[in-house]
Amino acid sequence: MTGLGWKDGLTGIQIQKVEELEKNLTKATNNVNQKQMLIDGMNQSLDKLKRKNEEDQKESGSLQYDLTKVQKTCQELEDKNQALRAELKTKDAKFNTIQDHLEKTSKQLENASNTVKRLETDREKPV
Repeated sequence: MTGLGWKDGLTGIQIQKVEELEKNLTKATNNVNQKQMLIDGMNQSLDKLKRKNEEDQKESGSLQYDLTKVQKTCQELEDKNQALRAELKTKDAKFNTIQDHLEKTSKQLENASNTVKRLETDREKPV
């Protein structure tokens, strides 16, 4: 007995073939274990990416909400700006009308004043 156990009675070629198969089995087992470790690592990375994606989606939702609020505020300010511009245009037109009226009245006053001066001068002249 050579101490090979169940391999006792096999020929040298058969033992060599069994040892080759055992060696291949060991390599395949190591290869499977190595690939399983890679798969486990990839699964961990995938889980981490999924969590990150969920966080990013939550943040995106929050940012979208903030953006909507800012857009609403901008629209309100734009509407207010347009209303103020319209009011300013109206007041500007009124101002121009009043200024034109003031200029005409000033001219009339000046003409009337000149007429009064002329009449006073004519009255003071000896006839």
